[in-house]
Amino acid sequence: MDAGRKGRPDGGARARVSRRRRARTADRVGRRTGDRVATRDARQRRHPAREADRARVDLRAGARAEGAVAVKLFGREVPLILQSEAPECGIACVAMVASYHGFRTDLSAMRLRLAPSMKGVTLKHIAAIAETMKLAARGVQAPLTALGQLRLPAILHWDMNHFVVLTKVSGNRITVHDPAQGKRVLSLDQASRHYTGVAMELTPAPGFVQRDEREKVRAWQLLQTASGMKGAIAQVLLLSMVLEVFAIASPFFVQLVVDRVVVGRDRDLLTVLGLGFALLVLMQVAVTAVRGWLGVYLSTHLNLRLLDTLFAQLLRLPLAWFEKRHIGDIVSRFRSIDAIQRT
Repeated sequence: MDAGRKGRPDGGARARVSRRRRARTADRVGRRTGDRVATRDARQRRHPAREADRARVDLRAGARAEGAVAVKLFGREVPLILQSEAPECGIACVAMVASYHGFRTDLSAMRLRLAPSMKGVTLKHIAAIAETMKLAARGVQAPLTALGQLRLPAILHWDMNHFVVLTKVSGNRITVHDPAQGKRVLSLDQASRHYTGVAMELTPAPGFVQRDEREKVRAWQLLQTASGMKGAIAQVLLLSMVLEVFAIASPFFVQLVVDRVVVGRDRDLLTVLGLGFALLVLMQVAVTAVRGWLGVYLSTHLNLRLLDTLFAQLLRLPLAWFEKRHIGDIVSRFRSIDAIQRT
C-alpha cells in the first residue's frame, strides 16, 4: 500500500501538472492567435484597397436602401417604351431608365442622339448616349444571385443580342421591361436561360437636369389634314344646331296643346298644331339624314386623305428604314388610321 502511494503522485502534484499543461496550451493558442492577427494586419497593409471596397459596398447598400424608400415614397415607376425597329432595344432601354430619373424622352428624340444600325447598339454606344444625357454609366459582371445589389433600374444584356431593363428583384423572381415583348416577370431559373451575366447601371451624374424632350402632337397639326373640307364641316355643325332647335321646340308644341287646345277646346288650333308638329318631325328626319350623309362623306374623305398622306410619306423614306422594321410594323401604321376614324 505505501509502496503504491509512493509510485503515484498525490492530488496536489496532479493539480500542479494540470496547471502547467493549461498554461502551455494557452501560450500556444495565444501565439497562434497573435500570428493570425499579425498575418491579417500584414494583408491589410499590403491590400488597403480591399477595406475601401468593403466600405464602398456598405455605402452602396445603404444608398440602395435609401433609394428603395424614396421610390416607395414618391411612387416612381419605370415607363414601358416598346421598340419600333429591330435594333432599337438599346436606345429604348436608355429612354426607360432616363425617364425614370426625370429625363422624359421617347424613341423619336433618342434617334436624334444615335441612329442604330442594323447590327444594333453595344454597351459602349449605350454609355455614349447616357453621357449626352448626363447619366453615369457603369458596366458590371453580376451573377443572377447578385442582381438585387444593382442600382435599379439597370440594363441587362439578354440573349446575347438584346437588352432589357431590370426594374424589380423580389426573392426568386425578377421583373424586366422588354422593349420587344413588354413587361415580364421571370423566375431566376427562367432568367438564367437569357441573362448573359453583363449589366449596366445608369445613375444621374453632376449636371443632370430633369426635363421633357418628347415631341408633342398639337391639335392644329391634325386639323391640317382636314384642309379643304371646311365647308362640309361647317354644314355638319349647322345641321347639328338645327337638330338641337327641333329638339327644344317639341316640348313647346306639347305645352300649346295642353294650355290652348285641351283647356279651350279649340279643335281648329289642334289641327294647325298637328300639321305643324308633323312638318317639324319630317324636317327633323330630313336634317338627320343629311347630317348622317355628310358625316359619312367627311369620314371617308378624311380616311382617304390620311391614307394618301401616310403612303406618300412611306414612299419618301429610304430603304434602310424598311430594312429595320418588320412587315407587321408597317401594316400597323395603316391600321392605326382605322382607330383614328373610329374616334
